[in-house]
Amino acid sequence: MSDADDDTGTLALVGYEKLADHGFALPCFAQAVGANTTYAARSAADARGNIAIAGFDLYDPAQLVRLQAEQVRPAEVGAPWLHVFLWQERAYIGTAADIWSALHPVREDIARCAPVSLLALAGEADLPVGGYARDAFLWLTHRYGRERAIGWRSGTYLRGIVVRSLRAQLGDRAATGPVRRALQDVHLVESEAGLTLRLPETLATAAGRTSSAFALLTKAARDFRLVVTSIELVGPTKAEPQRSLPADPVPPVPPPDFDLDRVRQMVLAGEAPPADWRPFILALDFQETGLRQLAPLAGLTALQNLNLWNTRVRDVAPLAGLSALRSLVLGGAQVSDVAPLAGLAALQSLDLSFTQVSDAVPLARLTALQNLTLSNTQVSDAAPLAGLTALQSLDLGG
Repeated sequence: MSDADDDTGTLALVGYEKLADHGFALPCFAQAVGANTTYAARSAADARGNIAIAGFDLYDPAQLVRLQAEQVRPAEVGAPWLHVFLWQERAYIGTAADIWSALHPVREDIARCAPVSLLALAGEADLPVGGYARDAFLWLTHRYGRERAIGWRSGTYLRGIVVRSLRAQLGDRAATGPVRRALQDVHLVESEAGLTLRLPETLATAAGRTSSAFALLTKAARDFRLVVTSIELVGPTKAEPQRSLPADPVPPVPPPDFDLDRVRQMVLAGEAPPADWRPFILALDFQETGLRQLAPLAGLTALQNLNLWNTRVRDVAPLAGLSALRSLVLGGAQVSDVAPLAGLAALQSLDLSFTQVSDAVPLARLTALQNLTLSNTQVSDAAPLAGLTALQSLDLGG
């Protein structure tokens, strides 16, 4: 799209895409009310943890709900993040603090019917959340059972506190590829003794002191009467020797116009990158971008690392030919069928947490897998995985 080259430093919040009937929706921006080209915003946190708009990417919502004229807000890079929060068929617009104040008359109703959404809003507004966190955990326990509630508590809520703290501490470095991948490997292990924070060594080195994240985690854990017992630094895993796959010849120097950010924008807009760029596209991160279609990635045979965390992806068939892929994150995506991944012989790390995947049989052919996350999925029978002899870590929690 030619619009991808337009100046997107200043736009307007003109609508949203529903993610659920209530709670946060995805804000959609445009250069003018009624414009056909829409954008999604990227966020960044400063050293104090304040969230701001870091940039805009082309985005094509499945169904754009346009705001009333009086609700449209100007938005620019560097300005405070703008939220859209839905409750009882009404859209509340503004910063988290603005929305929290506007919801005062109905807050008790939200706490009773949608406590997880209220907790998320309180956290974004930097308010004390202890009581809301306990209410959300109890609500999840009653609705989905204790195991899934525990999975949410340690794998989503408490882990999120750590990751956000580390991102704020790292600043611009949090957007670099190695650090982004390390942040994905932050885990919390909950046992009878308490919580253990597993932190990649590379991340601890990049962040320097991790006492701030540890202190925030300790405080949040107290709301659940949990104790954080230790930080466990995890070094890089050594790959098992394996037969390397034939690779296409790679030119020694990328084309002069090669631009990885442009690649990302093109994929979000549904366009395939130029053929002469593809041998140099080794890693892509679409975390929380709302990406739906993977067809533009089908020819990226050099791609080794792909992050699709919390995207709108349903069909992974376009990934079937990515023979160099070693790390794939699909956690939180709308995936249920992983059969197209069965031929990815080089895949070493696969995250399918919080998806609708129920059948582990297709994964049995991924003999190079070392790390597999199936927490909070529908998988009930892990027997097909018995032949994965290279597997070092298997997470079936929740």
